Amino acid sequence: MPLDGVTLHFLRGEILHAVGARAEKIHQPEKHSLVITLKSRDFSGRLLLCSRPDAPRAHFTASAPENPAAPPMFCMFLRKRLGSARLIDVRQEGLDRVLYLDFAATDDLGDPAALTLCAELIPGRANLILTENGKILDAIRRVYPEMDSQGKAASAVMPGATYLAPHRPAKLNLLIDEVPKNLADEPLGNIAEGVSPLLARELCGDDAPSCGAVTLQKLLQSAQCAPTLLRDCDGTPREFSCVNIRQYGDLYTAENYTNLSTLLDAFYSERESRERLRRTDGGLRQCLETLLARTRRRVESQRTDLARAGERDMLRRYGDLILAQQYKLRAGSAFYDADDYENPGETVRIPADPRLSPTANAQNYYKRYQKARSAQENLHGQIARGETDADYLENALDALDRARTAEEIAALRGELAAEGFLAADKPRQKQQHKSAKLPKPMPILQYALDNYQILVGRTAAQNERITFREAKRGDLWLHAQKVPGAHVLIRAEGREIPPEVIEQAAALAAYHSAARAGGKVAVDITAAKKLKKPVGGRPGMAIYHEYETIMVAPREL
Repeated sequence: MPLDGVTLHFLRGEILHAVGARAEKIHQPEKHSLVITLKSRDFSGRLLLCSRPDAPRAHFTASAPENPAAPPMFCMFLRKRLGSARLIDVRQEGLDRVLYLDFAATDDLGDPAALTLCAELIPGRANLILTENGKILDAIRRVYPEMDSQGKAASAVMPGATYLAPHRPAKLNLLIDEVPKNLADEPLGNIAEGVSPLLARELCGDDAPSCGAVTLQKLLQSAQCAPTLLRDCDGTPREFSCVNIRQYGDLYTAENYTNLSTLLDAFYSERESRERLRRTDGGLRQCLETLLARTRRRVESQRTDLARAGERDMLRRYGDLILAQQYKLRAGSAFYDADDYENPGETVRIPADPRLSPTANAQNYYKRYQKARSAQENLHGQIARGETDADYLENALDALDRARTAEEIAALRGELAAEGFLAADKPRQKQQHKSAKLPKPMPILQYALDNYQILVGRTAAQNERITFREAKRGDLWLHAQKVPGAHVLIRAEGREIPPEVIEQAAALAAYHSAARAGGKVAVDITAAKKLKKPVGGRPGMAIYHEYETIMVAPREL
């Protein structure tokens, strides 16, 4: 969700702790981001200012920026003007989504200069602008003047232009304003400044909007917030707010943080890490989805052919009837009316080729019968292999969804190449091929619970290893029922496994499966010794007939 004005109000309170500190270092690690290291005798921290159109924000960060070899021009300019400058104030107009960071600096002649770094944190038009006495010195994103639909020049953001703050809608500032009675029934987000839809729903609930406004005013007056992060069943960050979020019930898991900077640092770093991972999969997801769709279409077509091949007995019967009664059948007919021996007194009309004799027509039916029988025998095997391939590709897609590092994606790609689904990567030079080191196999996930070891596979090869190599007599094996997922093994080591350990392992099996985004998941439990490898099955395939099933909520230990 975008950063709203209320959350920014509390972030301003956190940044105010840095007032009096000096800007020791200024970095621009990305096109839209600045990191200013502020230090004083009592304070030290990195202030991140991000003007990304989809994720504008301002907060302290614990991560050190990875800087480009050559700093951008805007970064060089800020180092010149804000280097060693002292932060003297952090301002916000009402609950608008703009922060003004005032610095006491010096100019080229050593004279005092009052500079303001304006952080416009509005999605779609975010910007970072350095001003002096109302004039723009430079901006991280320059905006050249353009004419609007009415022929008026839009405000420019470029050196020398006059800085104009973003337009503030005519809404109430609940820091100082009261809600008039004539607006008491209006939606809170429509009448109050800086309130996001998420926050409005949480504050109002089923009550009137005026009640939510009173609650918000009390929250602002207390100067205390409850930073909350919501994660889905997959652990992906979904929402954040400055208050406890209860409107989603059990759909999301809430995490509370000590301050908003730590929350935003975790939210955006995890989200951006997942986005980078999705961008670096090299089209693997699209390739797997294409292969899976193609395999399913092929299997469906083969099932249709198999249904047609099921008519082979009728073909043989037609041939038998023609041969048995050929003495009375006339050559050159488009069909034969033969007596039905299975139903005395009835006749069967058999299509025929008028160019052939009755004997040749009978032989033609026999040939078609033999062809249909051979096709039927082959189609059973082809359909079974196609279904196995489809299951394998579904598991590969689920493993890709659960991948968290580039190494896991590389391991999955290697397995798919080994099984013939992807082309193996060829080295550019033979010498490079000789000196290249093979990637290390990914370690199996291991958990410890009440002195019991639980193994979880992340790929098909790991599932194969857990199930048919690591498992020993007495161990329990778990898997989400009828959905792709990881194989989970509980090592017994000669002991009886308590029910609470089994339940925790089942929750892991549900979490590492394609059903983790839903509610409770059915998980099958069986003795590892009862598992069998299907003939011709792909890696990670197992069959079992004796099992128990429990319903658990997906969660990770």
